[in-house]
Amino acid sequence: MIIKPPELDSIVHGYSHDPHHLLGMHLLGEGKGVVVRCWDPTASRVIVKDESSGEKYSMCKIHEDGFFELVVEEKSLLFKYSFISSYEDGSRNWVDPYSFLPFISNESLQGFNQGWDRRPFDKLGAIPAKHQGHEGVSFVVWAPSAKSVHLIGDFNHWNPRSLPMRSLGSSGCREIFVPWAKPGDLYKFRILGADDVLREKTDPFGWAYEPPMGNASIIQHREYPYRNSGLSVNSCNPRIMPISIYEMHIGSWRYSEENNRPYTYLELAEYLPRYLKETGFSHVEFLPPSEYPYGASWGYQVTGYYAPTCRYG
Repeated sequence: MIIKPPELDSIVHGYSHDPHHLLGMHLLGEGKGVVVRCWDPTASRVIVKDESSGEKYSMCKIHEDGFFELVVEEKSLLFKYSFISSYEDGSRNWVDPYSFLPFISNESLQGFNQGWDRRPFDKLGAIPAKHQGHEGVSFVVWAPSAKSVHLIGDFNHWNPRSLPMRSLGSSGCREIFVPWAKPGDLYKFRILGADDVLREKTDPFGWAYEPPMGNASIIQHREYPYRNSGLSVNSCNPRIMPISIYEMHIGSWRYSEENNRPYTYLELAEYLPRYLKETGFSHVEFLPPSEYPYGASWGYQVTGYYAPTCRYG
């Protein structure tokens, strides 16, 4: 065993601020080869596969909770690899999330920290992306006082320990890129606070959430389908034109009599503009359409500022 016991404990017990420094593949230096470490709770066996040569190396299980280590002395350079893990109910071939550099840098979060970044949702939250040749999802959460942060979700069977996140430094953010996560997966952050209390938190930068009573975030694609659609923008001058604003709550404005439910977003797009034009309104102001947990609040108890509520489609 090359890893030191305190370092091993920091992964097993979940208080490492930089798990990427210990996990994954690293050079030993001075021609001593490379070391590969894998943290896969519940795995009984893990094999390292060299993706270039096809060679396979069996890892040594150095902790009963699922910590594996391998030294390959004949390798003098880092190589592309994957893991093959065995479990009681089967096996899987997977790409190590601890083999990736940060998708978001600490420096790119400077505007967020200083309060002038107007598009923080382009960096924080769950962002599907291609990174170092692999499709996956970048997860970033701001947790400056946390003692540890773990990612949990459908993609790791909600295992509370298998995906510790790394600190990006002064930004106060934690990060991990998961190559097998995908849009549609549910997820949360499991945060150990400065008060030593564990809390499972939804993503404040999530783009979708599961319906009540569930409260997990849902990974969403980030495409903007109308950005280049050719739709024209009204060329009137808003500084001199009169305005008349119609304020409304989406859920109680009009019901679909056939289905006994509020109109969906798409149904509103068909009927609401016509109604506003006929009644002489130039603008519409919605009561908060962002995601919220308690229906009777009419949206004023917001939990997801970047996610339209799932109540209307």
